[in-house]
Amino acid sequence: MDIYGNKVFWAWNNVLNEREIRRQIQGFAQQKIAGFFIHSRCGLKTPYLSEQWFSAVEIAADEAGKQGLEVWLYDEDGWPSGFAGGLVVASDASLCIQRLRLERSLAACRGMRIAACFRRTNNGWESCTPERADCFFAAQSDLHYVDLLNPEACRAFIRCTHEKYRDKLGHLFGTVIKGIFTDEPQMDGYISYSPVLSEKYENAYGRKFEDDLVCVLCGGKKYKKFRLRYIKILFPLFIESYIKQLDEWCRRNHLILTGHLPAEDGLLYQGEIAGSCDLAYRSMRYPGIDFLGRRLCSDVLVKTLGSVKSQEGLERVISETFGCSGWNTNFAQFAWIWGYQAAAGINSACLHFSAYSVVGNRKRDYPAFFSGQEPWFAQWHYLNDWMHAVNEFNSGKEFRDKILVISALENAACEPEENARVVSNAYRLLIEALSDLQTDFETADEFALSGRVRIKGTRLCFGNSEFGLIIVPHVESILGSTAKLLLEYKKNGGRILFTTAPPRFAEYEKSKTLEELISRQNELPFGGVVQNRAELWGKALQFIGYRRNFYCVSDDGRLLKDVRMRVCEKDGETHVFLANKSASDTKEFTLVSDRAGTFRERRFLQGDCAVACSGEDFCETRVLLQPMQSRGFVFGNCARENVPIRFQSEVLHTFSAEWDEENRLALDKCAYSIDGNAFTLPKYVLFVQNEIYEISKTLQANKSLRVRYSVCSKIDQKIRVFLEQGKVQTIEWNGKKYRLDDISFLDRDIRGFDCELRKGMNELTLEYILEPNRTKIDPDKVFESERNRFSYELEIEAVYLCGRFGVYPDSVTSSRGGVLQCEGKFTVDALPQVDFSRELTQQGLFFYSGNFQKSFYFSGDASIAGLSVDCMNAVCAEVAINDRVVGCLFSVHDELDIRKFVIEGQNKVSVMFYSGLRNLLGPHHHVSGEVNFTGQSTFMGKRGFEDEVIDFTLRENTYTEKYFFTPFGGGNVVIHFYK
Repeated sequence: MDIYGNKVFWAWNNVLNEREIRRQIQGFAQQKIAGFFIHSRCGLKTPYLSEQWFSAVEIAADEAGKQGLEVWLYDEDGWPSGFAGGLVVASDASLCIQRLRLERSLAACRGMRIAACFRRTNNGWESCTPERADCFFAAQSDLHYVDLLNPEACRAFIRCTHEKYRDKLGHLFGTVIKGIFTDEPQMDGYISYSPVLSEKYENAYGRKFEDDLVCVLCGGKKYKKFRLRYIKILFPLFIESYIKQLDEWCRRNHLILTGHLPAEDGLLYQGEIAGSCDLAYRSMRYPGIDFLGRRLCSDVLVKTLGSVKSQEGLERVISETFGCSGWNTNFAQFAWIWGYQAAAGINSACLHFSAYSVVGNRKRDYPAFFSGQEPWFAQWHYLNDWMHAVNEFNSGKEFRDKILVISALENAACEPEENARVVSNAYRLLIEALSDLQTDFETADEFALSGRVRIKGTRLCFGNSEFGLIIVPHVESILGSTAKLLLEYKKNGGRILFTTAPPRFAEYEKSKTLEELISRQNELPFGGVVQNRAELWGKALQFIGYRRNFYCVSDDGRLLKDVRMRVCEKDGETHVFLANKSASDTKEFTLVSDRAGTFRERRFLQGDCAVACSGEDFCETRVLLQPMQSRGFVFGNCARENVPIRFQSEVLHTFSAEWDEENRLALDKCAYSIDGNAFTLPKYVLFVQNEIYEISKTLQANKSLRVRYSVCSKIDQKIRVFLEQGKVQTIEWNGKKYRLDDISFLDRDIRGFDCELRKGMNELTLEYILEPNRTKIDPDKVFESERNRFSYELEIEAVYLCGRFGVYPDSVTSSRGGVLQCEGKFTVDALPQVDFSRELTQQGLFFYSGNFQKSFYFSGDASIAGLSVDCMNAVCAEVAINDRVVGCLFSVHDELDIRKFVIEGQNKVSVMFYSGLRNLLGPHHHVSGEVNFTGQSTFMGKRGFEDEVIDFTLRENTYTEKYFFTPFGGGNVVIHFYK
């Protein structure tokens, strides 16, 4: 088993074909992908869990065995996990989720079961009959998801899914098939309700859960005490009913349970939707997180998982990563995202995702994709190798004397939302402050600590970790068990610090235990209380004598913000990994060891190299971290070496350039006509798709549908037109009928035909049969279990023109971040004489998705050791010297060691710059221009969760008629001389 290798979510999202399955697996192997999760996604045409499905899985397992890849199953049709694509509720409707709603009238409860009702009196709220009530708590059955607090629901889920896999493929369990992924299983939010929870609540407290709902109306301390009683039942019930059942089944069947939960990246909604992620991770053999977007998520997310890994002694944990990062993400940004996670101890990746197909709305399914449709996929092995090396580097034995930060989750889960938001934000700021100080700390929930901690002298032992200092977050109340633990630890000489103020209560009551603890804390000059700012935390830790064996020192003595550090021991040496969170700021500082020795740098794709070190009974070296960069250093007792010094750099200006000279144009606006009626005005193709879908829901019989695209040209030119064939009946280009041939573009289901582009207006008309809609689903009004599986029966998409032509808008301006803003219509004209010393997109190549190569010449010299490029607006740049590929550059900050490849006399260096699919596939019309969090809504012109992640203030309608594109190009080669 390859512990550190990347695996991919492999989205099975069309008709499954043996030849294509084997071809794509072979592509994974060529790019050094270690395995894949077979993931049913929107657009799947082969019925889920059918005989054809299992046959396809067996084919995939057979080919994976031949290629040496791991197969991992995925337990759901879409997500979230638990409903088996509707089979669980179909088997027993009583297993559906009950969504508790607070209503103000009896009429509003129609169709729901009233769980409790209350009326307001002069003495407050009291229970009453429905006819007299002012407020109602009503349970609404939702057949689109299941009650995961009911153990029987999980047993039914296992019968519908896991045991079917065992019946068909059990002979491969534990060999080729390694495990199964569960994805975002969840509760309702607000107040999760279940007959099972109600029963356990009454058994635990001797009072009815439904009667205690009056506390929600009362608010204040009554509400908080109720919430605490509630989560004491809720959190472990979710673990026992769902997570542990799956884990136990997997263990019995020689499989490993992996996956992640929702609402992991903060505390605000985590308690209601997922319970305690900390507790859930501890119940899985291979726990994971979801790390989405071309951005860095909260330190809380990565620290929680990294802490569980250390405390539970797990060999590896996983991150489902790079989803929603968009078509324009480059290798440097992927490395930035992964380096940040690796610095928290996360050491294996599930790449989100590889697409079996990109036709229809599949291409908008939270890209980027890691599959053959990407222009750079044949170069992915470089980043795979880098990530593998980073994962292995960071997987050594950790130091034991750490700081423990107690999580604020339990308090956040008991507070009203406005208070919970304050608690969650304060906790996030605490975690970020300690991370900015490069402290070695871990986190743990109060429930996780309860009953599992040992105190050994001044050390607190929890699992595999030992702590010499405990930090309590800024919370109003802690658990009684936590208060007792802290007091015992303090009496034993342990060190404790409070954030902002000590807790006021233990379980929302005054506590003598807590009072004694605070009294003992007053022995410290500042009462053991630290205001929640990184600078003040630094001073407090210095005052109590905390310092790591390895630490970073800035030149001006100020906080070294945004640098993350991980230190571990491996093979008798110490590994220090440093990651720069900032995408814009360079960090320059000194890395120090408090003992004698030598640092060397681990260049993850090129081996170790010497670095300049100083100090006798200590060791230090200067570190320069470029924006988004990660670097690794090895510390040991080896002799210090002379370090080559760069004394000259030379920019190579003379070059030749080559490209495929086949431009692209995406026609993403069209008009339509039904049953021979007049054509509508042209509009954005996805708006047309939605309109046609709504029309199909009203039909009683088939109708003829004609869709028309148009493009204006100033030249006559032979071109190819590609379209997503779907159910097209006839194709007309300028009045002449055509048929699709077998040549594909991007995807085997995007096929084309040759035709003539003529001067003036050109029209493409596609005819379909519009059938009455069979699903009747409104994807905006159903739970995400159905929405995430939804795809249109008839998919109306953009069409693509390819040929030797240029594409020109009416106007172009450059906006924030260099994004190109185009207005007006695009016109086809002659292909320009491309100037490869400039940015290419604006030279009539707005939709271009190909690559280009520059070649340079230089005279060989023994002092030439390094090579870089001075400008790079590309996904990556592959370098060849004298026609031999020598490596890949991720950014302008990368430098290749080329000493082994340079010969005396003339040398040729060729650099192939690779583009992405952003300018071809979009999103082109989002009001923000270029977004860092991309999903279905980003393309659809309506505000979705993707927008809310980045900007809560964004308007509801996010569509603009303007087009946005990103720059593409590459600069000159720079060679570096050393002595």
